[in-house]
Amino acid sequence: MSVVSKPLFFDYEAEFEVIPDAYQTLLYDVMIGDQTLFVRADEVEEAWRLYDPLLQEDIEVHPYPAGTWGPAETNEELALWTDEWTMRRRNEKGDS
Repeated sequence: MSVVSKPLFFDYEAEFEVIPDAYQTLLYDVMIGDQTLFVRADEVEEAWRLYDPLLQEDIEVHPYPAGTWGPAETNEELALWTDEWTMRRRNEKGDS
């Protein structure tokens, strides 16, 4: 067996003719009771519980030029972590 890359081409308008407006689709889903594009109230509350403290923080922004790998400060912060899989900080749980 061999694997070959193939370009993917999909033309929504050619397939479905009329592209509905985003609000039209959303309102239609509400009218028929389709909740797949909506989150439950407890999910919204949990998201706010998790992210609101981050939004309240005074976080320093480090601008960088487009097309680069990002600000040098990012590399300095990432150097504190032992690896990308466990995200343990160095010197935690016996790491050196």
